[in-house]
Amino acid sequence: MVKKPSAIDVRNADTGKVLQTFEGKGVSHVYLSPQGSYLLTYQPVRKGEETDGNLKVWHCKTSEMIGKFILKSMPEDTWPAIKWTEDESIAARRVTNEIHFWPGSNVFGMPVKKLREERVSDFSLSPGKIPFNVGVFVPEKKGAPAEVKIYQYPSLRLLCTKSFYADAVSFKWSNSGKHSLVSVSSHVDRTGRNYYGQSGLYFLSEKLDCMVDLSTKKEGPVHASAWHPAGEQFVSVYGFMPPKSTLLNLKCDPIADFGVAHRNMAQFSPDGRILWLAGLGGGLKGEMDFWNPKSLTKFGSAEASSSATHCEWSPDSLHVMTAILSPRMRVDNRFIIWSYNGEQKYKEEFKELLFINYRPQSAKLFPQVRLRKQKKPTEEEAAAAPPKKTAYRHPNFSGASSSVSQTTAAEAKPMKYKAPGTGGATANKNYVPGMTAAPNSAAGKSAAKNRKRRANKKQTENSIPGM
Repeated sequence: MVKKPSAIDVRNADTGKVLQTFEGKGVSHVYLSPQGSYLLTYQPVRKGEETDGNLKVWHCKTSEMIGKFILKSMPEDTWPAIKWTEDESIAARRVTNEIHFWPGSNVFGMPVKKLREERVSDFSLSPGKIPFNVGVFVPEKKGAPAEVKIYQYPSLRLLCTKSFYADAVSFKWSNSGKHSLVSVSSHVDRTGRNYYGQSGLYFLSEKLDCMVDLSTKKEGPVHASAWHPAGEQFVSVYGFMPPKSTLLNLKCDPIADFGVAHRNMAQFSPDGRILWLAGLGGGLKGEMDFWNPKSLTKFGSAEASSSATHCEWSPDSLHVMTAILSPRMRVDNRFIIWSYNGEQKYKEEFKELLFINYRPQSAKLFPQVRLRKQKKPTEEEAAAAPPKKTAYRHPNFSGASSSVSQTTAAEAKPMKYKAPGTGGATANKNYVPGMTAAPNSAAGKSAAKNRKRRANKKQTENSIPGM
């Protein structure tokens, strides 16, 4: 799809041939449905102007307009105004206090279902076929908390609900569509600890709805979260800088830690074998780590530009692309492709780069290859490498904060969690958040001594005299 000043072209991705051309004068927003069957366009209306419809739905094959609506405003965070399911069987649109549902091919007739929800401001459709889930957000009003609700379509049965104080939310669905991670944020931190406001993470499903509370491990905002493609685990990056990265299961219990580091992004590879953690933008250095989520070992590390904020995995699950885009950055526009073990494979620079994306393809089309760790540089390569940049230190710096750096280094080590009560220092030190208290290590040692004493006594009583 190519947008021009007065027209919008839909092209064949293989040949570049124009398939259809649509009216595009004054259009500010465009959206292509999941299967590429329908095109949605929005044209802002100036004050005093009249229109019979500025939100239009077009059929991509016939270029016929199949529906139009009047929309006074279009907030960026709620686009697209009409959302289709993955298979395009159902389309949905938010109106005042309601969400209307139509057959995907007929969005201008009478809706087949209506979901009544007072003050609803945004919604999200889960992946998967019917029955699918619908996430709904109702903002705060007059001191009353905001709400997120999950309904099941077509029965419109309420599965779960959660209340909190927040200005905006975003839904991240597992691939099955049965579970959702809801990232919430507010512009004002009511505790006064963070100038940039507050953020949190909630886990919602039919069987469990709770806050992903990891404040017992590290206080601070939630920077990123991502689902494993299998949908049985997810990762959260949380806490004041440098934050912590933790892998959790569907009960919101921590499974493994990836330590403390300056990271604010997280993505699993499409096949789920690699976890990419990075610190891009926001004054971070652009450091990236590629982890094996099962063994908690690194395949490699790399350092991208601190200005690169666009990033995505390739469909073959072996490469990551980072890019510096305009208009956010007017200089040094480029993209770089990295291998899963941190090696730079390709780089291209542009005077102005506005958008870049991999062409969508299924990960199942690509065979799984054996993954190898990053090669250690030879002595010659290490000597030729430029010196690593370090933080500035005043000439009279005494190193008084060495204890802090030692603590950070210890926390940076990855580890797996043990279930409480299984013994060992890890089980006592890293208990599951939400427990009333951590297991008492002293009591565990005392119980072990008593068991040993009873066993020895029983063995003495049962022994045959003279043996």
